[in-house]
Amino acid sequence: MGASFIHGPDVNNPVVKLNHQFNLPIADTDYTGWLAVRENDSVPYNETSVEAAAVKMNTAFKAVEHLSSDLEKDISVHSALRQVNQYQLIEDPLSQTFLAEHEFFFGDTVDTLSTKYLYDGYLESLLGNRRAISVLKDRPELSDGSSSTYPPGPGSHGVDVQEDKRVVIKCRNGQNYEADAVIVTLPLGVLKTNDVKFTPGLSTKKKGAIKRVGFGTVNKLVLEFNQQFWPNDTHHITVAKRDNAERGKFSILSSFQPIVHKPVIVTYAVSQIGEESETLSDAELKDIALSRLRTAFGTSIDNATIVNLSRTNWKNDRFSRGSYSFPALGIKAGDWEALGEAEPPLFFAGEHTQAKQYGTVLSAIETGRRAAAAVETYLKSDIAASVNVSYILIPAVNQDGRFGLGLI
Repeated sequence: MGASFIHGPDVNNPVVKLNHQFNLPIADTDYTGWLAVRENDSVPYNETSVEAAAVKMNTAFKAVEHLSSDLEKDISVHSALRQVNQYQLIEDPLSQTFLAEHEFFFGDTVDTLSTKYLYDGYLESLLGNRRAISVLKDRPELSDGSSSTYPPGPGSHGVDVQEDKRVVIKCRNGQNYEADAVIVTLPLGVLKTNDVKFTPGLSTKKKGAIKRVGFGTVNKLVLEFNQQFWPNDTHHITVAKRDNAERGKFSILSSFQPIVHKPVIVTYAVSQIGEESETLSDAELKDIALSRLRTAFGTSIDNATIVNLSRTNWKNDRFSRGSYSFPALGIKAGDWEALGEAEPPLFFAGEHTQAKQYGTVLSAIETGRRAAAAVETYLKSDIAASVNVSYILIPAVNQDGRFGLGLI
């Protein structure tokens, strides 16, 4: 139920290499195969209209990118779009669905996104590269119709660095672990809650970055049907909402049939709407999704029934507290780097610890390797020369979704 899109799936992408290594399925998907319909009358937009809306959106964001290089004081992307006289050009319902997709990629709305620090080549990679869908074999793991829940794990609630530089990880079940070095991969959302206490505290620089860098919520709803009722060449379905405030409320749906070979639809809710979705029952979410699909396909779905449902509740998941990071309004230069900066014997990794490709599996992999190399150097250095190395503890999420301690 986590990340499933690979951005720029070329052979040199480490995520693609891992897919090949473990013989996981992968399917190319680009911005073709769109079905876009109007909510008010279910009339589909023609291909020319869809392409025109996509061009308008790209033009608007390019204008914001140009503005960002001249800004002295940061403003939200929403304000920037209005300042460059572009927002009024994308207020139509179809364009707003493309805006919702951008917000899905960044994890929050244009009202909270920083204009000044949004553009470091990351947006270009999203707009310019093809994408691929990949999921673990036989995924998604669909439940029997009830919500997916993870059994509570012990988790860690304290990381203490002793005078001799040994680290003690204190777990909620009372068990302690000691290590010579720790790679901290706690999600930014968990760091923001301060649920895990660091003694002594983290540096002022890092704590400031934790506060300023955003951590958005994107929740998924996965539906498996008893039969496929959409064309094989339809990869994306979007319902242009009459109310622009609801553009991120399950209005974009994707077919996962090419990858799981089952009639599976995945849809998304972003930001505040994503958080609010966690308060809805499975039945209420089903009704919303079926309403969107009925708008798109009419009576074609009459004989289709949902046989399995799975959902995420990332904001209320105490092991995540959100989905992935983004440059929030108020972020400062160097904040990404501060999040990834080592404070030996503590080292930091995760999608939020580098400016390049934040919010992606690629970033998580790259920063994990970076931290591992730094630990190796540290343990061989004069700083740790007097330490009797026994093992390295890595807080991480295991396959059950629980934080554990990996030993190297």
